[in-house]
Order: sequence, then structure tokens, then C-alpha cells
Amino acid sequence: MIEELSKQVGETIDLSGFISKKSLKKIERDLIQANIAAEATHYASLALFISFTAAALAFLAAFYLSSDLLSSVASLFAVFALLLLLFLKIPEWRKKSRAEEIERELAIALRSVSIELRANTPFEKTLRNLARAGHGELGSEVKKILGEIELGGKSPPEALKEFADRVDSLLVRRACMQLVFAYEHGLQTEGLKKLADELVSFQKVKSQQYAAQMAFFGLLFISVSCIVPALFAAYVIVGSSFLETTFTPSDVLIAFAIGFPLADAAILYYLKAKTPKVLATQ
Repeated sequence: MIEELSKQVGETIDLSGFISKKSLKKIERDLIQANIAAEATHYASLALFISFTAAALAFLAAFYLSSDLLSSVASLFAVFALLLLLFLKIPEWRKKSRAEEIERELAIALRSVSIELRANTPFEKTLRNLARAGHGELGSEVKKILGEIELGGKSPPEALKEFADRVDSLLVRRACMQLVFAYEHGLQTEGLKKLADELVSFQKVKSQQYAAQMAFFGLLFISVSCIVPALFAAYVIVGSSFLETTFTPSDVLIAFAIGFPLADAAILYYLKAKTPKVLATQ
């Protein structure tokens, strides 16, 4: 959807001139690594167009409600900056998530390739078997590599280099280097096996770190969902009876119906976002 919208807006209103060439190159690289099929100029135009439109609406709404020009202008700049930053961050978040998805399958894939190459299986056939085995996002990339080799006339090292450029991952680059080495030096696979072992160890460490975080945030979730609301309720009762603090029924309702549930949801969302891909469900 975002690809089609970017193309429509970019071809109608070209606003990419407001962004430096250096920033456009970064956007282009991020889009490629995020697997978003949109041109950098079109995506930049879409981001600027939506950000400016929303900022103008925010300015009109703020001025209509408050008649304060200064606060209305502040609303305009705040909304514009936040939306533009969000659009620029979307490819960065997507490319990071995509790299983690590929890294999750990389250890198993490298071991499979190592076993087949040791059995003197031709390199292209090994890639074909790997593509048929699935492996999610990694399998899709292997299919692209095969297409570039069989239909695009590129050599395996060239196709693997382009694959490494399409993924924002040092581990993927190392894997491509080892595959190129195996291809160019008589299908030697010792490096592939060692890298697969390193990937397994790396994933194990990440899982242990996440487990440690889970212990802390589990206690935090219990505190926010049970202990803090109970203490707040006690404070409301004591404050209303013996102290000068007063809470309206609306304040208490907002705290229990919106405030505490939002805090719980924020903790759960953070834990979900930080879950290593190797532990995430397929």
C-alpha cells in the first residue's frame, strides 16, 4: 500500500527537493534494506506531503479552539516534525526487523548448505534446495539470488554481494563472505559450520538476556497492575479523609480506566517489541 501511495504522490507532487541528496541516499538504502519497493524521491514526497497536511490541519484546529497564534504555530511545527520523523523511521524499523527475521533462520540454513556442499552437491542446486526448504524471509531472498544467477546472468558471488547489500546485518555479510569463499575455493565448508555455531551461541545469549529482562519487567508489571493501583486507592481514601488533597470521581475513573491499563499495555508492548526473533512465533 505504501509503495502505491508513494508513487501516486511522488509523481503528482515532487517535494523531494526539500530534502538533501545525502538524506535521499540514506532513505533509498533504508527502503531497499526494508524491502519497500518505493523510490526515495517518491517516499520523501509522501512523507513531506502528509506531514505538512496534518500540520496545517493541526494549526487550524488549535487556532480555532484557542485563538492563540503562537500556540497554533507551535502545534504546526510539532505535528510536522513528529510525522516526518515517524515516516523516516518506518524504513529503519522495518529493515531492523527484517534483518532479525533473516538472522533467525541463518544458522539452520548455513548448516544445511554446509552438509550439502560436503556431499559434493553443486552450489546452484544447494541454493535451490535451500529456497524450497522455506526459511521465511531468508527463503525469499535465496529465490531472488537464484533468479539473478539463472535469469539475470550474474555469478553467485555477485548475487550474494547484492543480497548482503539488501540486508542491514553484519552476520548476513559474514555468511555471504563464507558462501563466496566456499564457492571460489572448492566448496570448503569449515567456515560455514563455524559461523553457524557462532550464530547459535549468539542467539542463545540474546535469549538469556531477554529472560533476565522478563524477570525484571514481570515484577514491574505486577507492581503497576496490582500494587500501584492499591496504593493509589489507599492514598485517595486517606488524602480525602485526613489531608487536604481531593480527588474527583472523574480523576479516579480516569486513573483506573485509562492510566493504569495504558501503563500495563506499554510494558507488554515493550516486552513484545524486545522479544528476540528466535523466540517469536512463526
